[in-house]
Amino acid sequence: MKRLRWSLKKFLRVERKRSFLKVFGWRMISIALDATIIYLLYPFGALMTATGFIIAENIYASIIGYIYERVWTRIRWGIKIGRENSHDNYLF
Repeated sequence: MKRLRWSLKKFLRVERKRSFLKVFGWRMISIALDATIIYLLYPFGALMTATGFIIAENIYASIIGYIYERVWTRIRWGIKIGRENSHDNYLF
């Protein structure tokens, strides 16, 4: 089964709509999280806000980004089986 999956990967391609939706969705999540962190840290002053935001953003963005990618690997919308020389981007 694993060998079959690897041989099919070169024929799977991702539609541009899927890529756009992934990026758009991630940016909306990121903006909402950034705004929440800044709002929660604001009472402590500008320096504390900036420092806390930088640290928190790097931690949660890495974790949420990883989870977001893992969720999208389970979504089959926008993935088509096609020829290797297609003009669309490949998933793998």
